[in-house]
Amino acid sequence: MTGRSGIITLLTDFGYQDEYVGVMKGVILRRFAAASIIDLSHGIAPQHIEQAAAVLENAYRYFPEKTVHLTVVDPGVGTGRHILLLEAFNHFFIAPDNGILTAFLHVPENIKALYRLNLMEDPAVSSTFHGRDIMAPVAAKLAAGAEMEDMGKPVAPSSCVAVAVSRPVIEQHQLRGEVTGIDHFGNIITSISASDLSRLREPFKIEIGNFQMEKIHRSYGEVASFSLVALINSRGMLEIARNMGNAAQYVDCRVGDPVAVRLLPEKAG
Repeated sequence: MTGRSGIITLLTDFGYQDEYVGVMKGVILRRFAAASIIDLSHGIAPQHIEQAAAVLENAYRYFPEKTVHLTVVDPGVGTGRHILLLEAFNHFFIAPDNGILTAFLHVPENIKALYRLNLMEDPAVSSTFHGRDIMAPVAAKLAAGAEMEDMGKPVAPSSCVAVAVSRPVIEQHQLRGEVTGIDHFGNIITSISASDLSRLREPFKIEIGNFQMEKIHRSYGEVASFSLVALINSRGMLEIARNMGNAAQYVDCRVGDPVAVRLLPEKAG
């Protein structure tokens, strides 16, 4: 098992109602019984490529180097879309070529190897479950020490699919961003980072829908129960939450809705 951690992370939009996640684990363990399989998340919104990309980008670095990260959020399964094998930042990634790996492909100097998986016609392969029949076996092989060059052909990052990354618009007196995700607790994740906020002078107000907040707090419990709170989350992004409640339901917001941070009038001159 040279050059591998033996760890495989799984990130999917499968949920737990069906057998899909368990079956993928079984396929991996049949081929590499020593694998340590970690469920990163199976709660990605169905077919939500951007959400999967963000979760993967923020999570991979907390695992030992040479971990294999398998992501199956694949609305194009069974079509002509490709599957990528990537080695970058001393980790291995397997994912459909649909934009999930955008953040890694945008930093080509950190890419050690990038291959397009060889897909051979096989009547035993389901056209709707490549995660089980194609990607899980490849993850097992990689984790056990197989070389990527034996499973695919080199490909240039520029030829791979990328998704648009939401970036805030920074103007003289405001930041304009958007909601990029809503987590299990109903916390609202935005495209505005702590670094972006540092470019505005305080005091400022944060606006989402018909709601406003005028302070960045350090924790949820710094405000009264059921009050909205703005803070910098563990990803370093501006988050809007509701202490002991669901902010997204309370605000009635969705991914893509606008969020603004504006200087208060007395500081705008």
